[in-house]
Amino acid sequence: MKKFMKGVRFTPKNYSDEVEAKIQHYKKEGYKLPMRSALRTEEQLAGIRASAKINTALLDYLSENIREGMSTAEIDHMVYCFTTDHDAIPAPFMYEGFPKSVCTSINDVVCHGIPSTREFLKSGDIVNVDVSTIYKGYFADASRMFMIGEVSPDMQRLVQVTKECRDIGIQTAQPWARLGDVGAAIQEHAEKNGYSVVRDLCGHGCGVKFHEEPDVEHFGKRGTGMLIVPGMTFWSQVKLFLLLAAVISVFGKLFSITTLQVKRIYPAIKHPEYVKMLYLLFIAFLISMAEFNLTGGGEQFLLSQAMHPDTHILWIVGMMLLHFVFSTFSFSSGLPGGSFIPTLVTGGLLGQIVGLIMVQQGVIAYENISYIMLICMSAFLVAVIRTPLTAIVLITEITGHLEVFYPSIVVGGLTYYFTEMLQIKPFNVILYDDMIHSPAFKEEPRYTLSVEIMSGSYLDGKIVDELRLPERCVIINVHRDRKNLPPKGQTLMPGDQVQIEMDSQDIEKLYEPLVSMANIY
Repeated sequence: MKKFMKGVRFTPKNYSDEVEAKIQHYKKEGYKLPMRSALRTEEQLAGIRASAKINTALLDYLSENIREGMSTAEIDHMVYCFTTDHDAIPAPFMYEGFPKSVCTSINDVVCHGIPSTREFLKSGDIVNVDVSTIYKGYFADASRMFMIGEVSPDMQRLVQVTKECRDIGIQTAQPWARLGDVGAAIQEHAEKNGYSVVRDLCGHGCGVKFHEEPDVEHFGKRGTGMLIVPGMTFWSQVKLFLLLAAVISVFGKLFSITTLQVKRIYPAIKHPEYVKMLYLLFIAFLISMAEFNLTGGGEQFLLSQAMHPDTHILWIVGMMLLHFVFSTFSFSSGLPGGSFIPTLVTGGLLGQIVGLIMVQQGVIAYENISYIMLICMSAFLVAVIRTPLTAIVLITEITGHLEVFYPSIVVGGLTYYFTEMLQIKPFNVILYDDMIHSPAFKEEPRYTLSVEIMSGSYLDGKIVDELRLPERCVIINVHRDRKNLPPKGQTLMPGDQVQIEMDSQDIEKLYEPLVSMANIY
């Protein structure tokens, strides 16, 4: 892995070799680096500063106008008007369904409070106003705490210590420091003054997206966490994408072949069907006792791993193999359940394994494993079913964010290319080929297709004897008014159920044409 990534320059070309040398040094020392977070160009920094200037001016404007008796909806209106008057956009508006342009959090509301016409500021309140601005595609995000009227000494002290924590955090967040240092500095000052810190929420990066890496906790341990590199931002590594696509393509081939073989082996097991299903149910029960979330499609287990990806790699390998083997046998048994969700789960767990290996090799940080999992889910679906657009749209919709859209396109496209180059058939095509070449299928030389005549279709009003059907096709029955009628001499009418007999080997090429003759598309 390290050899594969050798020669990749971390920084943009307009940054100095000195910065690049430092990054490579820290990388060799085993420091966590902001993966897919690169240095911003001067153009990007200028755009972010311009957006931040408007955002700060907005907070200053609110400082001059916020007052006792005003509703939080009035604050929202001021934010919207000020932002749009400066040719900018309020970022929170309709972000993931958020209905307002600003977050207003009064007293014990930690954050993300929704403005309301029924919520009024009164003397003694403290209110946090969180404003976010988009200007020419660049994001700025900041909040400010306001004290309304006569605020109690305890509240005043809380606000003051919080401000001091913020300032200490900013002072600590210097180039080449660690994120753990920032969290520790905030935590130490808060606890020294008799306060605790919020652990369920955190700060975040911002600039070219609303929420970016890295997450900045309000607590931590000094000397730990991601290294703060000057000008961190998102970037893509083509070599990494190539590696992911190659691994996924090979495993997709293995997945398809294994599932097909199990589908052939399962019927050969010489036990009654109900006994074989009892075996599967018993195994499912044992799995549920060990890891309940792994039962069903496994999506709950995958979600838990995405939230806590730093699991021991051998345990994840075992769980993935267990899920994979059981899913193939369940699919082969004919039990209802399908293969779509299990396929996504298998791809996600494969991504977690690849991500953990990359962490061990110093290529990425733990924070990026869930990101790799999402990309691999999309790409694995491409490798198995060969539906790149469906996979990309699906994963983007699941996440609700666009940060996986671009890498999913790249990795999905590469995976599609590799699977085609390796002549790996889509799983559904493999199943179809296996079906039409099976002995049971070949025992039926003729196949009967039932279609309903619709008004205005080709068959509507036609006499059966005068029809020109494809070669070796014949109408054997006409069902009308709950009666089966001999086809000879019958005039076909809307609502008739017509049975058409054809050679079995012609189903694939004649199915759609025959249905189209009876229906309107």
